[in-house]
Amino acid sequence: CTSILVMIAGILEKEAHRSPAFAWGAVLFVGAAVYGAGRIVLGFSLPKPADDIAPPTVSGENWKNLARTLCIVVTAFFVYFALQSIVRIGANGLAHSLGSLPLLGELHGWLLTPDALRADEVQLLQCVPAAALFGWLSLRLTRHTPTGEAFGTFFRQERIGAVLAFILFYRMSEAMVGKIAPLFLKDTPQKGGMGMNLEQIGFYNGTIGVFGIILGGILGGLIVSRLGLRRAFWPLAIAMHTPNLLYLWAAATHPPIPAIGIVAFVDQMGYGIGFAAYMVYLMWVAQRSSYRTSHYAIATGLGVLTIQTSGILSGIIQTNFGYVNFFIAVMLLAVPGVLTLLFIPLEDRSVAAPTGQ
Repeated sequence: CTSILVMIAGILEKEAHRSPAFAWGAVLFVGAAVYGAGRIVLGFSLPKPADDIAPPTVSGENWKNLARTLCIVVTAFFVYFALQSIVRIGANGLAHSLGSLPLLGELHGWLLTPDALRADEVQLLQCVPAAALFGWLSLRLTRHTPTGEAFGTFFRQERIGAVLAFILFYRMSEAMVGKIAPLFLKDTPQKGGMGMNLEQIGFYNGTIGVFGIILGGILGGLIVSRLGLRRAFWPLAIAMHTPNLLYLWAAATHPPIPAIGIVAFVDQMGYGIGFAAYMVYLMWVAQRSSYRTSHYAIATGLGVLTIQTSGILSGIIQTNFGYVNFFIAVMLLAVPGVLTLLFIPLEDRSVAAPTGQ
């Protein structure tokens, strides 16, 4: 849907001769309206199991759950911005130390102006104590509660280090492509991009790519159901990352615009295939405890963290080394995620949709 809206924005701007502000405002309004209407309609019309009944609530417990959730979310918020400042300050220091090396060239994209460096230092000094405070409150509020037990059992499970490494790194390189690919398609050829307009990006990378990811998801699910996750994992992981070579080819050769449709379709189909295995494994991890839905939510939330951190890393690499070197780095960074398959716990047993608490 997002890709379709991008295409509509491009049509409004190009064909209807509307300003970018009007075009984006119109599509965002339509998107919000469609989402709101769908949420209301589906909220009342979707079928539910007969035993899907809310447990009896204790007086005041809902407010306590709200407070616990807010504390956890605020803690994550401050941790994210603290890490963001650490990455920027660290990159700035590396740029000053290594920027003169011939192999690296001038790491101009890592350098911060004095004002920007001071702002990141202030942000870090504010976020670290705030994260510590709200983290402490989160621990206090969740101790001896089902919420605390859900988090505790998740991080105490067998070989949790390997599981966390898989969650954080399996999708990282593909997430980096997702962040930079639209910029690569839009940037001018002088900057190493394809010079496509919004209408073309919405059609090739969005509409055609959506068909690819749907087909890939179906194929990935069929392969897992036929072979089992243990036998299918490696082929699906390789299928997920290998199509990124097509973006490397496009960045190096700048093919005709219609070829981008093939690149986007194959890349998104590969992503759908590999993502099917990823989701099935998270379901398997969640089934190892009595807090199945909670563990599944925690695992997928950590997966979203990968998407956010990959954006920072993507910008740093692309800004300094260009699109060709960026896609080379993407291929190299796919290796750690695939290698986690050697260490994660995995048994041959069926995986059902997550249920439970």
